[in-house]
Amino acid sequence: MVTTKKPKPLAAAIEQEQMAARGIDEDIVEAGQRAVMRKRKPVTSLFQLADELDISPTRTRQVIELLQHRGYQIDLADDDHELEAVQASQLLATKNRYDLQSGELLEVGIISDTHQSSKEHAGPELEAAYDEFERREIATVLHAGDLVAGIGIYRTQRQDIVHHTFEEQVDNSVEHYPRRTGIRTLLISGNHDLEGQFGSMGADPVKAVTNRRDDMQYLGAYAAAIELPNGGHLMLVHGRGGGGYAISYKPQRWVEGLPPGRKPGLVAFGHWHIMGWFQHRQVNLLLGGCFEWQTSLLIRLGLQPAVGFWIVRMRLADDGSLMNMATEWTQFWQGRQATHGVTLAQKEAA
Repeated sequence: MVTTKKPKPLAAAIEQEQMAARGIDEDIVEAGQRAVMRKRKPVTSLFQLADELDISPTRTRQVIELLQHRGYQIDLADDDHELEAVQASQLLATKNRYDLQSGELLEVGIISDTHQSSKEHAGPELEAAYDEFERREIATVLHAGDLVAGIGIYRTQRQDIVHHTFEEQVDNSVEHYPRRTGIRTLLISGNHDLEGQFGSMGADPVKAVTNRRDDMQYLGAYAAAIELPNGGHLMLVHGRGGGGYAISYKPQRWVEGLPPGRKPGLVAFGHWHIMGWFQHRQVNLLLGGCFEWQTSLLIRLGLQPAVGFWIVRMRLADDGSLMNMATEWTQFWQGRQATHGVTLAQKEAA
Protein backbone atom coordinates (compact mmCIF):
# COMPACT_ATOMS: atom_id res chain seq x y z
CA MET A 1 0.00 0.00 0.00
CA VAL A 2 1.16 3.52 -0.79
CA THR A 3 0.53 6.82 0.94
CA THR A 4 1.83 10.23 -0.01
CA LYS A 5 2.48 11.14 3.65
CA LYS A 6 6.08 10.14 4.44
CA PRO A 7 7.70 9.52 7.80
CA LYS A 8 11.28 10.75 8.17
CA PRO A 9 13.51 9.08 5.50
CA LEU A 10 16.96 7.63 6.13
CA ALA A 11 19.77 10.10 6.43
CA ALA A 12 20.77 11.14 2.93
CA ALA A 13 24.36 9.92 3.20
CA ILE A 14 23.39 6.44 4.39
CA GLU A 15 20.71 6.15 1.72
CA GLN A 16 23.13 7.15 -1.03
CA GLU A 17 25.62 4.50 0.15
CA GLN A 18 22.96 1.80 0.03
CA MET A 19 21.83 2.85 -3.45
CA ALA A 20 25.41 2.86 -4.73
CA ALA A 21 26.08 -0.59 -3.25
CA ARG A 22 23.02 -1.97 -5.00
CA GLY A 23 23.69 -0.24 -8.30
CA ILE A 24 20.46 1.71 -8.15
CA ASP A 25 20.20 5.34 -9.16
CA GLU A 26 17.59 7.91 -8.12
CA ASP A 27 15.88 7.90 -11.52
CA ILE A 28 14.98 4.22 -11.14
CA VAL A 29 13.64 4.80 -7.61
CA GLU A 30 11.45 7.70 -8.75
CA ALA A 31 10.18 5.67 -11.72
CA GLY A 32 9.26 2.83 -9.36
CA GLN A 33 7.46 5.28 -7.09
CA ARG A 34 5.41 6.65 -10.01
CA ALA A 35 4.57 3.15 -11.22
CA VAL A 36 3.07 2.00 -7.92
CA MET A 37 1.27 5.31 -7.19
CA ARG A 38 -0.38 6.12 -10.50
CA LYS A 39 -4.18 6.00 -10.62
CA ARG A 40 -4.57 4.43 -14.03
CA LYS A 41 -3.24 0.88 -14.47
CA PRO A 42 -0.76 0.79 -11.57
CA VAL A 43 1.65 -2.13 -11.43
CA THR A 44 0.26 -5.15 -9.58
CA SER A 45 3.24 -7.51 -9.39
CA LEU A 46 6.97 -7.55 -8.84
CA PHE A 47 7.61 -8.86 -12.36
CA GLN A 48 5.42 -6.19 -13.97
CA LEU A 49 7.37 -3.49 -12.15
CA ALA A 50 10.67 -5.15 -13.18
CA ASP A 51 9.61 -5.11 -16.83
CA GLU A 52 8.58 -1.46 -16.62
CA LEU A 53 11.85 -0.41 -14.98
CA ASP A 54 13.85 -2.76 -17.23
CA ILE A 55 15.80 -4.22 -14.33
CA SER A 56 15.98 -7.66 -12.75
CA PRO A 57 13.39 -8.87 -10.19
CA THR A 58 16.12 -8.87 -7.54
CA ARG A 59 16.98 -5.20 -8.11
CA THR A 60 13.23 -4.41 -8.34
CA ARG A 61 12.77 -5.91 -4.86
CA GLN A 62 15.60 -3.68 -3.65
CA VAL A 63 13.83 -0.65 -5.15
CA ILE A 64 10.65 -1.62 -3.30
CA GLU A 65 12.58 -2.07 -0.03
CA LEU A 66 14.14 1.36 -0.50
CA LEU A 67 10.71 2.94 -1.09
CA GLN A 68 9.37 1.18 2.01
CA HIS A 69 12.33 2.56 3.95
CA ARG A 70 11.45 6.05 2.77
CA GLY A 71 8.00 5.59 4.27
CA TYR A 72 5.91 4.35 1.33
CA GLN A 73 3.54 1.63 2.48
CA ILE A 74 3.95 -1.00 -0.22
CA ASP A 75 2.70 -4.53 0.41
CA LEU A 76 4.65 -7.22 -1.46
CA ALA A 77 3.54 -10.83 -1.07
CA ASP A 78 6.59 -13.08 -0.83
CA ASP A 79 4.96 -16.14 -2.37
CA ASP A 80 3.19 -14.81 -5.48
CA HIS A 81 5.13 -11.53 -5.85
CA GLU A 82 1.90 -9.48 -5.99
CA LEU A 83 1.99 -5.75 -5.24
CA GLU A 84 -0.90 -3.82 -3.73
CA ALA A 85 -0.98 -0.06 -4.07
CA VAL A 86 -3.57 2.19 -2.41
CA GLN A 87 -4.04 5.67 -3.82
CA ALA A 88 -4.05 8.74 -1.59
CA SER A 89 -7.77 9.29 -2.18
CA GLN A 90 -8.49 5.79 -0.86
CA LEU A 91 -6.40 6.42 2.23
CA LEU A 92 -8.33 9.61 2.96
CA ALA A 93 -11.62 7.77 2.60
CA THR A 94 -10.68 5.26 5.30
CA LYS A 95 -9.23 7.77 7.76
CA ASN A 96 -11.30 8.36 10.93
CA ARG A 97 -12.36 12.00 10.93
CA TYR A 98 -14.74 13.85 13.21
CA ASP A 99 -17.81 15.39 11.63
CA LEU A 100 -18.62 18.02 14.22
CA GLN A 101 -21.99 18.75 12.63
CA SER A 102 -23.26 15.16 12.62
CA GLY A 103 -25.49 13.77 15.35
CA GLU A 104 -28.71 14.98 16.91
CA LEU A 105 -28.77 18.40 18.58
CA LEU A 106 -30.42 18.52 22.01
CA GLU A 107 -31.07 21.71 23.99
CA VAL A 108 -32.41 21.65 27.56
CA GLY A 109 -32.94 24.04 30.43
CA ILE A 110 -31.50 23.12 33.83
CA ILE A 111 -32.64 24.54 37.15
CA SER A 112 -32.54 23.47 40.78
CA ASP A 113 -33.62 24.27 44.34
CA THR A 114 -36.67 26.39 43.60
CA HIS A 115 -37.81 26.16 47.27
CA GLN A 116 -41.37 27.29 46.65
CA SER A 117 -43.19 28.33 49.86
CA SER A 118 -39.99 29.98 51.12
CA LYS A 119 -40.21 33.70 51.87
CA GLU A 120 -37.02 34.01 49.81
CA HIS A 121 -38.35 32.05 46.81
CA ALA A 122 -37.30 33.90 43.64
CA GLY A 123 -40.70 33.60 41.93
CA PRO A 124 -40.43 36.41 39.35
CA GLU A 125 -36.97 35.17 38.36
CA LEU A 126 -38.26 31.60 37.92
CA GLU A 127 -41.06 32.89 35.69
CA ALA A 128 -38.53 34.91 33.68
CA ALA A 129 -36.44 31.76 33.23
CA TYR A 130 -39.42 29.90 31.77
CA ASP A 131 -40.19 32.86 29.56
CA GLU A 132 -36.69 32.48 28.15
CA PHE A 133 -37.08 28.73 27.73
CA GLU A 134 -40.28 29.39 25.79
CA ARG A 135 -38.64 32.04 23.63
CA ARG A 136 -35.79 29.67 22.81
CA GLU A 137 -38.29 26.87 22.03
CA ILE A 138 -36.75 24.60 24.67
CA ALA A 139 -39.14 21.70 25.25
CA THR A 140 -37.48 20.06 28.26
CA VAL A 141 -36.42 21.55 31.59
CA LEU A 142 -34.53 19.44 34.14
CA HIS A 143 -34.99 20.19 37.84
CA ALA A 144 -32.34 18.82 40.24
CA GLY A 145 -34.45 18.70 43.40
CA ASP A 146 -35.90 20.75 46.28
CA LEU A 147 -39.06 21.84 44.53
CA VAL A 148 -40.52 23.10 47.82
CA ALA A 149 -39.10 24.61 51.00
CA GLY A 150 -40.22 21.77 53.25
CA ILE A 151 -40.65 22.01 57.02
CA GLY A 152 -38.22 21.32 59.83
CA ILE A 153 -35.10 21.04 57.70
CA TYR A 154 -33.13 23.45 59.92
CA ARG A 155 -33.82 25.00 63.30
CA THR A 156 -34.99 28.47 62.23
CA GLN A 157 -36.83 27.45 59.07
CA ARG A 158 -40.36 28.26 60.28
CA GLN A 159 -39.54 31.95 60.17
CA ASP A 160 -38.40 31.55 56.55
CA ILE A 161 -41.53 29.92 55.06
CA VAL A 162 -45.02 31.13 54.19
CA HIS A 163 -46.85 27.77 54.01
CA HIS A 164 -46.66 25.55 57.08
CA THR A 165 -48.29 22.27 56.08
CA PHE A 166 -47.60 19.60 53.48
CA GLU A 167 -50.92 20.26 51.74
CA GLU A 168 -50.35 24.02 51.58
CA GLN A 169 -46.92 23.65 50.02
CA VAL A 170 -48.18 21.12 47.47
CA ASP A 171 -51.20 23.29 46.56
CA ASN A 172 -48.94 26.33 46.19
CA SER A 173 -46.59 24.55 43.75
CA VAL A 174 -49.45 23.06 41.74
CA GLU A 175 -50.92 26.53 41.30
CA HIS A 176 -47.82 28.71 41.01
CA TYR A 177 -45.02 26.65 39.46
CA PRO A 178 -44.49 28.08 35.94
CA ARG A 179 -46.52 26.50 33.18
CA ARG A 180 -45.72 27.05 29.50
CA THR A 181 -47.30 25.39 26.48
CA GLY A 182 -44.90 22.90 24.94
CA ILE A 183 -42.51 22.75 27.91
CA ARG A 184 -42.20 19.67 30.12
CA THR A 185 -40.31 19.77 33.44
CA LEU A 186 -38.60 16.58 34.69
CA LEU A 187 -37.90 16.58 38.44
CA ILE A 188 -36.23 14.64 41.21
CA SER A 189 -36.90 15.11 44.92
CA GLY A 190 -34.26 16.68 47.18
CA ASN A 191 -33.66 16.78 50.91
CA HIS A 192 -36.13 19.65 51.49
CA ASP A 193 -38.79 17.57 49.74
CA LEU A 194 -38.07 14.26 51.51
CA GLU A 195 -36.67 15.05 54.93
CA GLY A 196 -37.80 16.96 58.02
CA GLN A 197 -41.53 16.84 58.73
CA PHE A 198 -42.40 15.48 55.29
CA GLY A 199 -39.95 12.63 55.76
CA SER A 200 -41.49 11.66 59.09
CA MET A 201 -44.89 11.58 57.33
CA GLY A 202 -43.56 9.38 54.54
CA ALA A 203 -44.76 11.93 51.98
CA ASP A 204 -43.10 13.30 48.85
CA PRO A 205 -44.43 16.72 47.69
CA VAL A 206 -42.76 16.40 44.28
CA LYS A 207 -44.67 13.22 43.53
CA ALA A 208 -47.87 14.86 44.79
CA VAL A 209 -47.38 17.93 42.58
CA THR A 210 -46.50 15.99 39.45
CA ASN A 211 -49.59 13.80 39.92
CA ARG A 212 -51.66 16.97 39.49
CA ARG A 213 -49.66 18.64 36.70
CA ASP A 214 -49.56 17.07 33.26
CA ASP A 215 -46.56 19.20 32.24
CA MET A 216 -44.36 17.88 35.07
CA GLN A 217 -42.85 14.40 35.40
CA TYR A 218 -41.47 12.80 38.56
CA LEU A 219 -38.21 10.90 38.01
CA GLY A 220 -37.30 9.69 41.51
CA ALA A 221 -35.79 10.53 44.88
CA TYR A 222 -32.38 12.21 45.11
CA ALA A 223 -31.10 10.97 41.73
CA ALA A 224 -32.29 9.79 38.32
CA ALA A 225 -30.76 8.79 34.97
CA ILE A 226 -32.23 10.13 31.73
CA GLU A 227 -31.59 8.12 28.58
CA LEU A 228 -30.62 10.10 25.50
CA PRO A 229 -31.64 9.31 21.89
CA ASN A 230 -28.09 8.20 20.98
CA GLY A 231 -27.88 5.55 23.72
CA GLY A 232 -25.98 7.74 26.17
CA HIS A 233 -27.44 9.17 29.34
CA LEU A 234 -27.27 12.12 31.70
CA MET A 235 -28.11 12.31 35.40
CA LEU A 236 -29.81 14.57 37.90
CA VAL A 237 -28.35 14.31 41.40
CA HIS A 238 -29.30 16.12 44.59
CA GLY A 239 -26.20 16.33 46.76
CA ARG A 240 -25.91 16.23 50.52
CA GLY A 241 -24.12 18.08 53.29
CA GLY A 242 -22.35 21.39 53.07
CA GLY A 243 -20.15 22.45 50.21
CA GLY A 244 -16.50 21.43 50.09
CA TYR A 245 -13.41 23.63 50.35
CA ALA A 246 -13.70 24.01 46.55
CA ILE A 247 -16.94 23.97 44.59
CA SER A 248 -15.69 21.04 42.51
CA TYR A 249 -14.71 18.81 45.45
CA LYS A 250 -17.99 16.99 46.18
CA PRO A 251 -19.05 16.49 42.54
CA GLN A 252 -15.58 15.09 41.79
CA ARG A 253 -15.82 12.69 44.73
CA TRP A 254 -19.23 11.61 43.46
CA VAL A 255 -17.80 10.81 40.02
CA GLU A 256 -14.94 8.84 41.58
CA GLY A 257 -17.52 6.64 43.28
CA LEU A 258 -19.11 5.57 39.99
CA PRO A 259 -18.67 1.88 39.16
CA PRO A 260 -16.65 0.86 36.09
CA GLY A 261 -18.50 0.91 32.81
CA ARG A 262 -20.78 3.38 31.12
CA LYS A 263 -20.61 6.85 32.64
CA PRO A 264 -23.07 9.72 32.12
CA GLY A 265 -22.13 12.41 29.64
CA LEU A 266 -23.50 15.09 31.96
CA VAL A 267 -24.44 15.24 35.64
CA ALA A 268 -26.49 18.20 36.90
CA PHE A 269 -26.25 18.67 40.68
CA GLY A 270 -28.63 20.42 43.03
CA HIS A 271 -28.49 21.19 46.76
CA TRP A 272 -25.54 23.55 47.22
CA HIS A 273 -27.16 26.67 45.68
CA ILE A 274 -24.04 27.46 43.67
CA MET A 275 -23.29 27.47 39.95
CA GLY A 276 -20.35 25.97 38.14
CA TRP A 277 -19.31 23.81 35.22
CA PHE A 278 -16.22 21.61 34.95
CA GLN A 279 -15.16 18.13 33.85
CA HIS A 280 -13.76 15.21 35.83
CA ARG A 281 -12.85 11.77 34.47
CA GLN A 282 -14.47 12.78 31.17
CA VAL A 283 -17.82 13.47 32.86
CA ASN A 284 -19.30 16.97 32.51
CA LEU A 285 -20.40 18.26 35.92
CA LEU A 286 -22.82 21.15 36.29
CA LEU A 287 -23.90 22.87 39.51
CA GLY A 288 -27.48 24.01 39.02
CA GLY A 289 -27.72 27.17 41.12
CA CYS A 290 -31.08 27.91 42.78
CA PHE A 291 -34.18 30.11 42.93
CA GLU A 292 -34.05 31.10 46.59
CA TRP A 293 -32.44 34.22 47.95
CA GLN A 294 -30.42 34.24 51.17
CA THR A 295 -32.34 32.65 54.07
CA SER A 296 -31.60 32.91 57.80
CA LEU A 297 -29.57 29.71 57.52
CA LEU A 298 -27.41 31.04 54.69
CA ILE A 299 -26.90 34.30 56.58
CA ARG A 300 -25.57 32.35 59.57
CA LEU A 301 -23.34 30.27 57.30
CA GLY A 302 -22.10 33.36 55.45
CA LEU A 303 -23.16 31.94 52.06
CA GLN A 304 -24.53 33.84 49.07
CA PRO A 305 -26.73 31.79 46.69
CA ALA A 306 -26.34 31.83 42.91
CA VAL A 307 -29.86 32.52 41.60
CA GLY A 308 -30.15 31.67 37.92
CA PHE A 309 -30.54 28.98 35.30
CA TRP A 310 -28.65 27.04 32.65
CA ILE A 311 -29.33 26.40 28.99
CA VAL A 312 -27.25 23.47 27.75
CA ARG A 313 -26.79 22.54 24.11
CA MET A 314 -25.46 19.05 23.33
CA ARG A 315 -24.62 17.34 20.06
CA LEU A 316 -25.09 13.61 20.45
CA ALA A 317 -22.60 11.32 18.72
CA ASP A 318 -23.73 7.96 17.35
CA ASP A 319 -21.56 6.05 19.85
CA GLY A 320 -23.47 7.40 22.86
CA SER A 321 -21.05 10.20 23.71
CA LEU A 322 -21.44 13.97 23.59
CA MET A 323 -19.68 15.32 20.52
CA ASN A 324 -19.75 18.83 21.94
CA MET A 325 -21.56 20.76 24.64
CA ALA A 326 -22.20 24.47 25.10
CA THR A 327 -23.37 25.84 28.46
CA GLU A 328 -25.04 29.21 29.04
CA TRP A 329 -25.66 30.55 32.56
CA THR A 330 -28.03 33.43 33.29
CA GLN A 331 -27.59 35.14 36.65
CA PHE A 332 -30.19 37.13 38.60
CA TRP A 333 -29.32 39.70 41.25
CA GLN A 334 -31.40 40.50 44.29
CA GLY A 335 -33.14 43.84 43.97
CA ARG A 336 -33.08 43.81 40.17
CA GLN A 337 -36.59 43.44 38.77
CA ALA A 338 -37.47 40.33 36.78
CA THR A 339 -40.90 40.82 35.19
CA HIS A 340 -43.03 37.79 34.35
CA GLY A 341 -44.18 37.87 30.74
CA VAL A 342 -41.14 39.83 29.48
CA THR A 343 -38.31 37.71 28.14
CA LEU A 344 -34.70 38.40 29.03
CA ALA A 345 -33.92 39.35 25.45
CA GLN A 346 -36.80 41.84 25.40
CA LYS A 347 -35.60 43.36 28.67
CA GLU A 348 -32.05 43.71 27.31
CA ALA A 349 -33.39 45.36 24.14
CA ALA A 350 -35.42 47.78 26.22
